[in-house]
Amino acid sequence: MSPNEAYPTRPSHFAHKFCRLLTKAAVAQRIGPEACWLLSVVVHQEDAVRYARPVDFFNEQLMPLCGFGGRSRLVTARQKAISAGWLEYTEGGKGRPGTYWVKVPPEYSQIADSACDESECRPESGREEQDAVPNPDGNRTATGRQPDGNRTATGRQTVTFQP
Repeated sequence: MSPNEAYPTRPSHFAHKFCRLLTKAAVAQRIGPEACWLLSVVVHQEDAVRYARPVDFFNEQLMPLCGFGGRSRLVTARQKAISAGWLEYTEGGKGRPGTYWVKVPPEYSQIADSACDESECRPESGREEQDAVPNPDGNRTATGRQPDGNRTATGRQTVTFQP
């Protein structure tokens, strides 16, 4: 199947929703800011072509757009995004650019598209389970203040939700 045939249908404003999810899920903390920025660049280029197809880049073309001073930084960031399930990439070849599009890993697909600013992180704001971010250990991380109003040392609080 060609990349164009496999490219998913995107809803309106997908790039904005995707970047809010990256923020809410603390993806930069998990895969690094360079990989997270790569995802942001790719999804906004998808938006620029109106989600009609995957976007394509030669490495040398994509590196300055993401601020990568060397090819190895691009390759490392790209591999982190792929391994974490956030990026689909088809390698190019001589005279043929690679193709890219972002993905939402299944464990993040049910997170509500809502704000995660300070007012949304307070326990009294009515945060629901779907607003919390899954951790690899099955717990969910809620950013912001603890129930006593204080921040944790890392600014995050781990909460286990019972089904």
